Amino acid sequence: MSRAISGREARPLTSEVRVGGGQPLLQAINLEKLFPVKKGVFGKTVDHVHAVDGVNLTIFKGETLGLVGESGCGKTTVGRAVLRLTEPTGGKIMFEGKDITHLPQADIRGMRKRMQIVFQDPYSSLDPRMTVEGIVGEGFAIHGPPKGIGDVEFVRREKIHELIEQVGLSHDHLSRLPHEFSGGQKQRIALARALALDPDFIVLDEPTSALDVSVQAQALNLLKRLQEKLGLSFLFISHDLSVIEHMSDRIAVMYLGKVVETAPTREFMGNPLHPYTKALIGSIPIPDPLKRKDRKGIEGEVPSPINPPRGCRFHPRCSVAFNRCGWEGKDLVTHLTEVARVMSPKHAISKHVAGLRADGFVAYVDLHSPESLDTVRKWLETYAAEQRKKSALFDSVVAIDRFAGDREVVVPCKKMVVEVEIEAPGREGKEPPRMKSVRQKTTSMMVAREAAKMIEKTLDMDANLRSHNLILSVKPVQSTVVFKVLGPDSNLEKAVAELDSRLEPMRTRKEPLALAIGRGSIKRTRGPKTGLAVKLRAVEEPQMDDIGNGHQVACRLYDK
Repeated sequence: MSRAISGREARPLTSEVRVGGGQPLLQAINLEKLFPVKKGVFGKTVDHVHAVDGVNLTIFKGETLGLVGESGCGKTTVGRAVLRLTEPTGGKIMFEGKDITHLPQADIRGMRKRMQIVFQDPYSSLDPRMTVEGIVGEGFAIHGPPKGIGDVEFVRREKIHELIEQVGLSHDHLSRLPHEFSGGQKQRIALARALALDPDFIVLDEPTSALDVSVQAQALNLLKRLQEKLGLSFLFISHDLSVIEHMSDRIAVMYLGKVVETAPTREFMGNPLHPYTKALIGSIPIPDPLKRKDRKGIEGEVPSPINPPRGCRFHPRCSVAFNRCGWEGKDLVTHLTEVARVMSPKHAISKHVAGLRADGFVAYVDLHSPESLDTVRKWLETYAAEQRKKSALFDSVVAIDRFAGDREVVVPCKKMVVEVEIEAPGREGKEPPRMKSVRQKTTSMMVAREAAKMIEKTLDMDANLRSHNLILSVKPVQSTVVFKVLGPDSNLEKAVAELDSRLEPMRTRKEPLALAIGRGSIKRTRGPKTGLAVKLRAVEEPQMDDIGNGHQVACRLYDK
């Protein structure tokens, strides 16, 4: 059941779902990072890459959370975002209960001592012109010398020697440059640098990916020893499940910017629930010829993060997807093109169809002439009825009808200013921290993006509304939200009136987003006077369900 129906909201893992208890050290709540796609001479933003899209993670003191997924799924961006090395687009980052999402960079610099990172590539993360002593001691030059009795320089050198010994290197290495070391030794230097300021939390971004197997084992065992000795917390990022299983107390799986499953390691490896997780675990090689298994890879290509699938993001590649998983217009277009072959010259309606295209939960049929509309519509209705019992895709079809291609509803949006409470440090460190109110500005383009989600949810998710199944392709365009409407021309005015009536109570409650959304109007646009569209059931992305024992999964198969 979708969140709109069940009333459940996305939530991060909390101490109540962690086996053994404990309080969170770091939390990412609905974390989001979008990268702009720019085109043209003036670098106009035309779209966004959804690198991280609503991620919820919790890391406890002294534990390792493994983050696993295919290359390009957003793992590294999550690691950089929680440290504020990459500024998040949305969401919240909590460190020991303190919101650090909007802290000024001057205050974040003071937090760096407690949060460190070991980068994936040891060859590029070390300054080739600095000696090992300079690299490991660089943090002291920024944050001040380490605590100790005696001369400052003597204490600093003693601390550097101690760190080098902790990571298994010799004092003779301190005067050397990075190019004189192997990959494993460089990674040890990077780890010593991360440990220099006595952090509580370290992001390990694929620290063993550039190392051979024997050196990998040494590095992993070193990390576990240091964690036990110093009480560190790790976010361990990797695409290697064997390494993740060895290092982690809990494991989270990412797919296309979303966390789809989280569980304690033993529960995760012994009872995977999400189809994507099962496929990942099934791909782990078994070094025993007597126990070889048939490995069926995940079919299809990873969708574009610029235009990720609606509903469940894994459904285009899932072998068990059904109608509530969120079949889209592009799934229908693919079926009509490759299976039904409606564009083949031998097909009965090919002479009437100029092309097929998709946008969200809608498939559009471009016609050669308006006279072709009834012929194509009748064929599609008959074909959908025949296929409904055979395919979950056609079970999701809710309407096949004409629409006004040359008119659309345009909803203007304006800038939004919201008061945000943040914790500010006391003056000169002598006064206790205090809460202060900061005005956070949101551009009209960002408001339009959020407004598009609200409008679609308001008009399209509730089957009891008069406008249900009429709304086509709600999308932000610059500082406006535009959409077309299925059916006769009178439905355009009905959709505008319905939207305004749904937003009015929100405006009365002074909700900032509703106040930033103007009244919709009907405007002419380029396009054929009449078109044909197939509307599929709109569903929201599946939210995390708590299965028990700290095991959470975002999959329609386990909806409660």
